[in-house]
Amino acid sequence: MTLVMFAWVVAVFVRWVDSIARLGRMETTIVKLEDVSRDALEKRRRAPYLGGLPAGDGPESGEAVYGQDIGYIQHINMRALQEAAEDMDCRITLVSQPGTFAAPGRQLAYIHAAAGAEVDGARITEAFLIDNDRTFDEDPRFGIIALSEIAASTLSPGVNDPGTAISIIGSFVRLFAHWGRPLEEDEIDAPEFARIHVPELSLMEMFDDAFIAIARDAAGMVEVGVRLQKAFLSLASIDNPQLKETACFHAGQALERAERAMTHPGDIKRIRDLEERVRGA
Repeated sequence: MTLVMFAWVVAVFVRWVDSIARLGRMETTIVKLEDVSRDALEKRRRAPYLGGLPAGDGPESGEAVYGQDIGYIQHINMRALQEAAEDMDCRITLVSQPGTFAAPGRQLAYIHAAAGAEVDGARITEAFLIDNDRTFDEDPRFGIIALSEIAASTLSPGVNDPGTAISIIGSFVRLFAHWGRPLEEDEIDAPEFARIHVPELSLMEMFDDAFIAIARDAAGMVEVGVRLQKAFLSLASIDNPQLKETACFHAGQALERAERAMTHPGDIKRIRDLEERVRGA
């Protein structure tokens, strides 16, 4: 029993030391960020409107609701909003989502109620949890932004590590390919909150979060420019029209930045040829 206990303690200690050794490695950080980003994207794929209905089906105007706190929206209590909408006999269209920076002058939602109905805007505001920092759980864009910031920092002249940026581009291809995968019927969560209308996430804005900083800071690096175009080619080849359109747009933007920053004709030609393949995918 003593030998067994001793062996167990040694094994636990070795595993703990290994975890500590990996904790500060860039590769470990990237993998963890990709995992939390995929989890957040998967939640949003299954419930694209947070359990509500598309914003396009809701009222386009109404009484605006403003918050008093300044910070990022971390969570929206959709059940509380639904109950409030039922009590006030109204519909609510969200303008801000988790990850949005809220301030007193920015609308959180619109309330569309019948004439003469009493509307309690404060009750709507209470359903929004606002704090100083963004969180990963309900904010898919935050994980993408964090990965892009790491890539941009490694492309600075002081670090000069394009390999890490190329690795993160691969993470983005996996994340967006997962986002563009069609859902089976049993994977889609049924709407629970029929009085709440929510805008869907913008794929273009997510691409902006992911690729603009890399394309800007690596405009003069042919190895990163080539990898970017190959990433867009992979995403444009997926059977998803919206994904293809967005990838083609960003491929063109990356090419324009490269043409302005690069001087070697051969490097520019390589990137231009790949961009043409993206448009033709």
